[in-house]
Amino acid sequence: MADTTEPSELHRAVTAAFEALKDPVFRYVAAIVSEDQTARDVTQEAFVRLYEHLLKGHRIAHVQAWIFRVAHNLAIDAVRRDGVTAGHHAAAADERALDVADPSPGAEDLLLSAESRSRLRHALGRLSGQERRCLDLRAEGLTYREIAEVLGIRHTSVAVFLARGLKKLAAVAAEADQRYGAAAAKLS
Repeated sequence: MADTTEPSELHRAVTAAFEALKDPVFRYVAAIVSEDQTARDVTQEAFVRLYEHLLKGHRIAHVQAWIFRVAHNLAIDAVRRDGVTAGHHAAAADERALDVADPSPGAEDLLLSAESRSRLRHALGRLSGQERRCLDLRAEGLTYREIAEVLGIRHTSVAVFLARGLKKLAAVAAEADQRYGAAAAKLS
């Protein structure tokens, strides 16, 4: 972000960054912390820190990567402070991330939706923390280099974690297809 020392110009720049990034940052943080309110607090604090950092005259080359890095660190601090490991509440975080408003689902839709969420939770449960975080950040549109910057790892490691994660997800999908294909064949 350019050097914006005038408060109104700085306020506009941070507001624009907030509007563009608040939802992806919240989703990423919600996958790490145990409570939605904590995720909202961490997201807000990350943008406050962006404002303070820029107000001091510092420059930021890649705002998206910077804000995700700060939010990541704040989320990890919150998990440590609350004494809850990320794995402890992963299922609840997955459920929150998968919740989609549906005005009037039928019984069949509800069953299929629950089954899909269950399969996805199972698949995500097979990923390591780093694989999951890399996939989450990539899904939010970050480049390999930006993901590396956020997580404090090499970009080659990001490629390895993404490849492993995708391979695990593909294996789970193939297993599910085999199981459901066999079940469907029995019904025919």
